[in-house]
Amino acid sequence: LLLTACFFFVDLQKQGASLWTGFKYMGMNAIVMYLCAEGGIIDWVFASFYLGDRDKNLQNLLWPTGVYWGDDDDVLPYKPSYNWKVMVWCVAYIGVWMVVARWMFLNKIFIKI
Repeated sequence: LLLTACFFFVDLQKQGASLWTGFKYMGMNAIVMYLCAEGGIIDWVFASFYLGDRDKNLQNLLWPTGVYWGDDDDVLPYKPSYNWKVMVWCVAYIGVWMVVARWMFLNKIFIKI
């Protein structure tokens, strides 16, 4: 029912289409967006920058891994996070990848398999 309502308003009535353009840009390079966001490539690069101890790296500072902020590792597999900071981080993380996708779209960079 919700999918039908979205189809009606966005595709047929052309209302609110500007709200979804970020997802359109992400869909044009979906494989790249997935590999960068969830493939661990960016995590590995940021984990390479550390000060003294390997746990004091840039990835633990920017991601909610539980080292500096976020939930502890032993809690994550068993229940969802109710930490508001993690939720804000997730929304901002999606926004960052939307900006990257828009940049790729404006520079006509499309990677296909």
